[in-house]
Amino acid sequence: MPTLTPEQIYQICLDVGFSPDQAVTWTAIAMAESGGNTEAHNPNGEDSRGLWQVNVDPNVRSNSFGDLSDPDAWTAAQVDARRDRTVDQLAAEWAGEAPQFEDGLRLLGYELGSHYVGDLLQHAADVRHALGLARPDDDLSLAVALDFYLISFEETLAEAGVGSVAVEVGDESWTLGPGATVASLRAERFELFRALGGRRSAAQIRALAWRGDADAVVPLVSRYPLPATDLLDA
Repeated sequence: MPTLTPEQIYQICLDVGFSPDQAVTWTAIAMAESGGNTEAHNPNGEDSRGLWQVNVDPNVRSNSFGDLSDPDAWTAAQVDARRDRTVDQLAAEWAGEAPQFEDGLRLLGYELGSHYVGDLLQHAADVRHALGLARPDDDLSLAVALDFYLISFEETLAEAGVGSVAVEVGDESWTLGPGATVASLRAERFELFRALGGRRSAAQIRALAWRGDADAVVPLVSRYPLPATDLLDA
């Protein structure tokens, strides 16, 4: 079997029914685990095979978290494994893993790589909010992160068939979705980033500078569950 490119793996994921977000995640995992080699095999203390290096050792599922293919169980396992580590130790682990992660982003290309920048920055903003720290700077990282969420919003608009939305941030503008423009929105970059990422309540989203039929598109702004109460970043 051949070594597959990120684009080929992404398309395979879509073909078997993954959503675009899921396909991005599983493509990144495949590139990190096997480099796209369908015949990859790691017999060192395990029996991991294929694109995603699935460990087929019969004892691999013997753990207290259950099915590690479940995202919640997998997350719980990662948190528990690192529960006693210091911040410095966690930072050192990330520093060691970062070069491979960054190489994976380059292989995936901008559209897929921006997903990870967006997700990482969204969670970094969550941590800063919880600690009462200032929001992230409006820099290139935020611009790249916002690109992912704009793509996600555009896909949702296309699926819903409600028409397009004109979006303005500073001197930049986009028309998202197909069809006639039903609403327009002008917002500060960080506020739009947080709204599209599910970090603003429905009331906060409606309070943004909308024109046109905002009610038709506000429920579609984020793919993620919205908080029941307002979230205010420092």
